[in-house]
Amino acid sequence: MDDIDEYIAELKAKQEIKDYIEHNIYPERLLSKPSCIAYKPDPLRELNLMDYSNENISDHIRELKTCIETCKHVENSIETIEIQQKESCPICLEVIKSIDYFVPMCGHKICRCCAMSNLFNNKHTGTLCSLCREKIF
Repeated sequence: MDDIDEYIAELKAKQEIKDYIEHNIYPERLLSKPSCIAYKPDPLRELNLMDYSNENISDHIRELKTCIETCKHVENSIETIEIQQKESCPICLEVIKSIDYFVPMCGHKICRCCAMSNLFNNKHTGTLCSLCREKIF
């Protein structure tokens, strides 16, 4: 009878570990233990890595590699967008030519047409940066 109880306890522990890893469900039997600074329950401590097949581990490794590749793709996309934003006017979104731009004291790069339009058309805010509203002169 003790063997059956041990087997059932082992199956429950494995299920708790699986639920914790896959669904982020913390084992209820560990929630009732008193907590202190030095004690933090770790259901993975009971995990015997030999119980998992190599196929299951390789699936997780493949998923991690896919996630890493996706993160790299997102980082590259963000860098590309940042480069494009540096080369275009933030107001009209046109590409700024090499000598056809205005940089106020705040450091924002604005195309000449937008800077002149702001200066001449806006009586009260014409002397302010179109983006951050700091003084141009």
